[in-house]
Amino acid sequence: MTIEGLRNLLNEQLKFVVMTREEYAYLSKQGLRDAMPISFYQREHKHYKQVSARYDVAGITLVE
Repeated sequence: MTIEGLRNLLNEQLKFVVMTREEYAYLSKQGLRDAMPISFYQREHKHYKQVSARYDVAGITLVE
């Protein structure tokens, strides 16, 4: 992969999330700080391969 290809991939796929300390603590308490919920891997579930799955499960609403 070229540097330009890597740059394009990151621009397309990398998302940043800014959250409150309370939201971060809750996400961590749920075990979702650095892991996706089981439903992310289940084809029949609505969270299957959804980037926002960990936040949805924790009840954190993402706004662009």
